[in-house]
Amino acid sequence: MIKKILWLPVVAVCMSGCVSLKMPEVTGVSNLRLTDLSKDMSIQFDLGLKNPNSFGVTLKSMKTEILLADSVVASVGLRHKQRLAAGQKTQLPFTVKPDVLSMPKLGWLGITQLFKKDDKKFAVKGEIKVRKFIFSKKYKFSYPK
Repeated sequence: MIKKILWLPVVAVCMSGCVSLKMPEVTGVSNLRLTDLSKDMSIQFDLGLKNPNSFGVTLKSMKTEILLADSVVASVGLRHKQRLAAGQKTQLPFTVKPDVLSMPKLGWLGITQLFKKDDKKFAVKGEIKVRKFIFSKKYKFSYPK
């Protein structure tokens, strides 16, 4: 009985080499909007993610920077672990308060870009830490690529 219990970790480690952990894909940014255009202004958006793996994973942490007109407006992270089922597509909602010091750097171009349909000047980049069982891996992402 003890021999069987000792073999369990060995088998688990060997099996983990058979499956590669793929990075969740950032599928887009939607519902980008400004709220409360005053001193307490915030930017809200939904970040689309897809799990390309044939098994579920957990997003353990996520650090994201929002760039507007090539300037970092704000940084945000994932507050709670997020579970992604196999092949699941999801939208993660984020609310960020931009740094007051970064707003003058943006100028009118950056602010008006939020209201345009053309999002070429808007970008999101960051790092995702994905976990499956006892294994975890960090991936860098950027949208648009």
